[in-house]
Amino acid sequence: MASIWQRLQHHPVVPVVWDAAGLLEASRSPVAAVFLQYGSISNLQESCRRLKQARREAKIFFHIDLAEGIAADEAGVRFARGAGVDGILTTKPSLVEAAKNAGLATVLRVFIQDSRSLRRAVQLALRCGPDALDALPGPVVPDVMADLRESLSQPIIAGGLIRREGQVRALLQAGCRAVDTSNQELWALNAVLQIRDRRAPRQVSGMQKIDNMPIDHALGI
Repeated sequence: MASIWQRLQHHPVVPVVWDAAGLLEASRSPVAAVFLQYGSISNLQESCRRLKQARREAKIFFHIDLAEGIAADEAGVRFARGAGVDGILTTKPSLVEAAKNAGLATVLRVFIQDSRSLRRAVQLALRCGPDALDALPGPVVPDVMADLRESLSQPIIAGGLIRREGQVRALLQAGCRAVDTSNQELWALNAVLQIRDRRAPRQVSGMQKIDNMPIDHALGI
């Protein structure tokens, strides 16, 4: 699963999918990962099958906290794994630990509203050790990136209130590995970044520019 974090460097926009229509659109987009934020005991397996059929390399992170008819506990995690998910997205440290025990990748979602919630986010991540941290709302992440990096080594993903291309670029430049968003227009940025990556010279300096942005920042490295 370590390769998923590497692939996100070249496909750093992660679709947040809330319904079947969004799943269909995500399956048409070049993606490394999808945050599946809907699903029930009756349709999760079929949703995973459809996405994997269209995007075999895409990894599905299931927001189990929002599941219908699937308990947000160890049994629910095992069910989700059997349905075909590759990772668990959750706000609960206990579910991070359950997912790790089940062999799934883990993303801990935290909400940063003030200094106190920032400290709590770091403490939670240190306690449960997720594979990545999803920090919301996205627009505040550049201001707290130094605080997160001071204590955490995991990739940082930013989400919530991401509405414009400029926000995506600013977050990647700030050091985020990826940006998750339900704005379908922004999912197409993955294709743009992939093309630029292919055109980039094999050896470049950190200050070589693409559209006035360092290549390493433009790709979220």
